Amino acid sequence: MSQLNLPPELLASLVNVITPFNEDQFIEKLYDDINFVMADLERSSNKYYCDDEDKITNLIALSLRMKGYDATEQTNSNGTVDLTIRDAQSRFTWLAEAKRGYSLNSVFEGLLQLITRYVKREQYAGLLIYHQKSGAMTFLKDWYTYLSSGNYKNYAKIKDRIDECNKCFNLSPVAYSMIPTANSNFFDFTAVKPNDGTVKIRCFIADLHFNPMDKSAGTNASLAKGQCKISITDICTQWESDGQLPSDVNIIFQHLKDLHPEYFA
Repeated sequence: MSQLNLPPELLASLVNVITPFNEDQFIEKLYDDINFVMADLERSSNKYYCDDEDKITNLIALSLRMKGYDATEQTNSNGTVDLTIRDAQSRFTWLAEAKRGYSLNSVFEGLLQLITRYVKREQYAGLLIYHQKSGAMTFLKDWYTYLSSGNYKNYAKIKDRIDECNKCFNLSPVAYSMIPTANSNFFDFTAVKPNDGTVKIRCFIADLHFNPMDKSAGTNASLAKGQCKISITDICTQWESDGQLPSDVNIIFQHLKDLHPEYFA
């Protein structure tokens, strides 16, 4: 390794990815690298502000492979896991579900999949939230409150399984180790798996909102269509996940007209 003529701190980082001494070291390095990749995504939000979660997750997997991880997307583990990360020797596995942050209930669906379907022996897992509207930090704090206060119990689609959900999401303050501050982009909490084991979840958020107000933005047709996509996605997600009917169907009609004028010729 020393023949590579690399700085000692970079060599140590590479060794930790290739052969981490233990799972805690693997997770610590992985979280640093995910945070770095998410920050890079935010600096390129003009390219990803209206993309679907599969495309964004694919980019994250590619970036982590470049850093030496065995990173795959859409792998099987009692269903299709959005992101699977292993060290080079496949001693440690980290699973993550990815959701766009349009509704707390829709994000909760992703978390339910992760904890009650995918995770088995894993001690660590993750939830990646891609926030394409304004107010990413507010959404993360609201998501923390949604879980830690038990607001998830108001989600109509789990009304017949509240007891099972309460078992998974221990409401003890110890389980929610960090209240997100104004500039936080993650928080951790401990969930109980159906097999009675525990898994520590890190919830990351990427602020991909992009809606500039400068002069050139006002004449950018691509940006206008992107904002239409975001608006339609927001309306449909609130409708499907929260049962919130559109307040004005004419707004949806106008968005569709702006997005696909060829259908209204």
